[in-house]
Amino acid sequence: MAYNQKELRELGRIVANPNRLPFDEVVAGYETHLHAALARLPRYTSVINVLEHAAGYFSKQLNKNEKAYYRETLERYRIRQIPLSAVSSILRAWIVRFDEDYLMPQLFFTPYPEALMSLSDSGKGRQG
Repeated sequence: MAYNQKELRELGRIVANPNRLPFDEVVAGYETHLHAALARLPRYTSVINVLEHAAGYFSKQLNKNEKAYYRETLERYRIRQIPLSAVSSILRAWIVRFDEDYLMPQLFFTPYPEALMSLSDSGKGRQG
């Protein structure tokens, strides 16, 4: 959802294969459009859209203080005061708390294996 939405919709049409094309043609078309979809990094506004969409899954389960905290944190991200990880961590906690099956496997919330992450990656806690 964060990447080129036009190309992602086309990927869905290719997979549906309404014209019953041979498998090799489907794969070739999919590869072409996948490369086009991933050619650019997601736009900043697209990332915010993904965050808002995910937050919508929890709108009925959260109290007003939780919603306000999320909105404040998202606004701080929007004006570039905090990193994306600050907002996505809130959403990831809700995904786990409410056992949201659709969002749980989404790589947007866990883009890297935990073993590859360290405190030094953020520039904090470095010695020296």
